[in-house]
Amino acid sequence: MDFLSKEDIIKVVEGKGHAERVPLMYDIWIYDNMFGEDPQKRQAWLQQYPCDVDHIFMQFPGITEGPKEDPDFF
Repeated sequence: MDFLSKEDIIKVVEGKGHAERVPLMYDIWIYDNMFGEDPQKRQAWLQQYPCDVDHIFMQFPGITEGPKEDPDFF
């Protein structure tokens, strides 16, 4: 499976066209625990399916820290 082009993704997201498949964005939610804690199995899976969208972390005020009484909440 090949990566979609930037133009194909833009067409799909804007509703102005289609691509040969649905754009994929997944790896920010998939961790080793889904593969029996085996990082090599996870990496093999990630290499099999392209992630068409870059992950960019946006830090919003007040949502990246837990409350004072439970700072590890997040």
